[in-house]
Amino acid sequence: MPQMAPTMWLNMLILTSTIIITLNPMIFFQMKKLNLNKKIYKNYFNNWKW
Repeated sequence: MPQMAPTMWLNMLILTSTIIITLNPMIFFQMKKLNLNKKIYKNYFNNWKW
């Protein structure tokens, strides 16, 4: 039984790393999109004449 623990930890580590690797581009893309939207809004409000 004690020999199974390291492999389990390794599997969990691999799983988490794969999840992070797969989710990272999506998160990055979302952040980029958000940033782009912020920039657009900022430009819009800066150009808006009250």
